[in-house]
Amino acid sequence: MRNLLFIVQCWGDSHEMMRILFYQRRFKNIKIVAYQRNAELKYNFGLFPDYLVGMTGNTWNRFFAYTKVIVYLVGEIKKDNSTYFVQGADNLIVFNIASLLSLRRPRFVYQLSDIPSVLSNSGFTNSLLRYLDRIFLLRSELLITTSYDFISRFYMLNFHESLGPKVFLIENKIYPFEMASDLSSLKRSNKNKTLLVIGYFGYIRCEYSLLALIKLVELGNYHVIIRGILSSKLKHYEAEFERLTNIQYLGEYISPFHLKMMYEEIDISWVCYPYSFKRNSNIEWARTNRFYEAGFFRKPMITQIGTGDDSVATNLGVNFTIDLGEVENAVRCINNKSVDYWISRKLSYNNTRVDDFFITSDFDNLFSEIDKINSCK
Repeated sequence: MRNLLFIVQCWGDSHEMMRILFYQRRFKNIKIVAYQRNAELKYNFGLFPDYLVGMTGNTWNRFFAYTKVIVYLVGEIKKDNSTYFVQGADNLIVFNIASLLSLRRPRFVYQLSDIPSVLSNSGFTNSLLRYLDRIFLLRSELLITTSYDFISRFYMLNFHESLGPKVFLIENKIYPFEMASDLSSLKRSNKNKTLLVIGYFGYIRCEYSLLALIKLVELGNYHVIIRGILSSKLKHYEAEFERLTNIQYLGEYISPFHLKMMYEEIDISWVCYPYSFKRNSNIEWARTNRFYEAGFFRKPMITQIGTGDDSVATNLGVNFTIDLGEVENAVRCINNKSVDYWISRKLSYNNTRVDDFFITSDFDNLFSEIDKINSCK
């Protein structure tokens, strides 16, 4: 049986690690090439990469990291014993460069979770990169995407033709997991039990969200719990969190093992995607992990207008829509919502199914296709 070799964008990203564990249940011969973007790995999920390259935001460091991976992949491709699972637009380029240098054309599956701005922006360089992205994508056997909007609203509109590879939609749903027995690493909140509690979880990189949440707690009707990695550009907000009684930043957590306890502490989930004034971009096409987590734990959502999460949540009737481009108005509208309103949003979950938010048979057809690819030389 051929190896399934994963080229992973960010070693330690909990959703990607759970995805690999899920593949590992079906495919025993798995190898991993990965970039480690954080100096400290909180949890390895029992997985160990075969080749790990450190990467920082420094341009030269990134260049050398990609070069190292290209050299490693050339050696792997020449062995001709793997099917490749390529994650992300940067790795798509890296992998195809390695393929060209090896003078081989290995079979690979491409997973698309985001459209980087370098592909959606205007300009000569951006147009050239879009063209290369398209050419390299056409070389893939299968395309896996977390949002069909990437296909219908980016690729098909940009290239005005059918895509080529067979497309599978595997959303960012919660993977089957066992609760961690030791939760001592998770900080407990000291929330004000008389107030409705909003939770903002994940990679905290949306300044507009923080501005809105701070203004909201200052009005006195909500308590806010923030958990996750705080972007380096937003570290100065920690002083604001210390200043305000009804907002808590409780640091990092391990997903999905800590999710149950985290969501038990909140009444409403902040599902807004990191805000940008730019339209026809990733903000309108991507789907957040928070959407599926909030849905699985039956928590009403606050969503950003114009996003994929917002349109789905609105159809389900489980959310309140805001426009973070108008922070003051968004805060005022949230503050005016009654407890009964949020109860009605929660009751709308009675019309949803657990597998709208939880992985069940989603991978069955995809696994069958990968079996066919692996059986071919």
